[in-house]
Amino acid sequence: MRLLHIIFFTLLFTFYLYPQSIIINEIYNSSSNDEWIELLVVQDSLDLRGWDIRDFSSNGSAQQPLVFTNNNLWSNLKKGTIIIVARSENAFAEDLDASDYLLIVKSNNALYLTGNPFLIAGSSEAIQIRNNSQVHIFGVSWGTANANSLPNPKVHLAGPAVSSTSVFFKEDDVSKLTNTANWTMCGPPSMGIGNTAANIYWIQSLRARVDGSGSVTMTPQIVSGDSIITLSFNYVREPAYNINTLRIIFPQGFTWAQNVSQVSINNFTASTTVSGDTILFSDIVFLQDSVNI
Repeated sequence: MRLLHIIFFTLLFTFYLYPQSIIINEIYNSSSNDEWIELLVVQDSLDLRGWDIRDFSSNGSAQQPLVFTNNNLWSNLKKGTIIIVARSENAFAEDLDASDYLLIVKSNNALYLTGNPFLIAGSSEAIQIRNNSQVHIFGVSWGTANANSLPNPKVHLAGPAVSSTSVFFKEDDVSKLTNTANWTMCGPPSMGIGNTAANIYWIQSLRARVDGSGSVTMTPQIVSGDSIITLSFNYVREPAYNINTLRIIFPQGFTWAQNVSQVSINNFTASTTVSGDTILFSDIVFLQDSVNI
């Protein structure tokens, strides 16, 4: 299982460097129980199955979480998708079609969520999202009682939260999440559309297909033993864009010849060079939209 072992640890390393695959973008606090949390997916093809939302009481006690089920709705979310997780008391309808980058799911819908619904406390609150290993991803808190409830990365605001208002992120990059100046307490709710001009533009840019987009598959994906194998990469470009460079970067510790003579290509021409663990294809001319390396 040498190949699987190496890819597994590479993914762990990447996850540590970029933990915000999803963020809390807005929290609506109500005088009643019709509250909701807006999440924003910032990593493509995100699998939320088994992840959870956990909140803390007004005195800083961790509550039981609300868990995303194993339903396929959560298995492959596009970046730029907004997810409204709402308590069942809300009058608005659910939206279970992710193709428009918006999902609205109520906490009592057992197909998609299970566990304990959150209840937002105005005086002091902490809300976090955790992955399927219950590892903290990001959180928002306010008030003295919850100042130390969450680990980093988080943003902690002074509070309190006024009923029928929202706590929301104003900016356009995950690097700005933990700065309190980039958040608004007690602002007008804006469910599902973004919170400010900068926030709306960021969400739209996450949904855009940038120059160089396309898809790639690799075979085989699982290998048993330490035998020598041939890896095949199939890349399908987006023909609307001009793509003239491709790179394959192998994870550290992967054993291979690091020799251009070991690399063959089909359906495109290119200048091929090898530098360490990187194969670079430059000056590419595509003969077909689907190519093989």
